[in-house]
Amino acid sequence: MKRILFCLLLVGVVGCGNNSSEVLQTPSDGVDPATSPGLIFDRADHSDGYGKESMTVYFKETGAHHHGLKTIDGKNPSHFEVAGIDGIWYTAETTFIVYGDHIIAKSKMVKEPIHVRMTKPNVVNAAGLIAQPFSTR
Repeated sequence: MKRILFCLLLVGVVGCGNNSSEVLQTPSDGVDPATSPGLIFDRADHSDGYGKESMTVYFKETGAHHHGLKTIDGKNPSHFEVAGIDGIWYTAETTFIVYGDHIIAKSKMVKEPIHVRMTKPNVVNAAGLIAQPFSTR
C-alpha cells in the first residue's frame, strides 16, 4: 500500500516499476504530442475582417500552445477547400496564418463561402501537434 501511495505521489516525475529510477519527461502544459490526437477543429466563420469572401478557421486550445500555428513545410497552408451555397468544393488558393492563431482560406471561385475543409494535415502548433483534417459540412 505504501508503494502505491508513493508511486501516486510521483506520477509523471519518476517511474514506479521495479528498480526503476527513470525520469519521465512531460510537457509543462500537460500536452504530449506523442499521445495527443492533434489539433482539433473548433470553428469557422467570417470574423477576421476579410469579409464574406473568405473563411476564418480556428482550432481548439491545447494547453498553452493555442498560438504558434505554422506549416510543416514552412509555406502557406495547403489542402484547404471552400464551398458556397451550391456545395461545390474549390481549392482555396489563398490561405495564410494570421497571428499564429487562425487560418484564412479563400477561393476566387467562391464569392461567399459557407463551408471549409482541410483534406490533408500540414499545419502544426508550437507543441508539434498536427491539425487533423476536418470539414464543416
